[in-house]
Amino acid sequence: MPRAGSYRVHELPEGLTAIHCAKCGRIGRYRRETLLRRFGADMPLPTVLNLLADCPRRREMNDPCQVVYSDPIGAHRS
Repeated sequence: MPRAGSYRVHELPEGLTAIHCAKCGRIGRYRRETLLRRFGADMPLPTVLNLLADCPRRREMNDPCQVVYSDPIGAHRS
């Protein structure tokens, strides 16, 4: 369970984490180790997603970016 409302980078599963945007078709895969080095262990995953997407639509209310993590982060946990 996330401690402060959002999962953090250190809580990502080992291996690759994928993101995609249904609206623009943007896709990406990132290694957990790379994300740890780039953002630090305690960076909230919603913030990481915004930074990875680097989309000018992220703040648009009428036509927002739809980038998401491809796999639910906590789905593999029991």
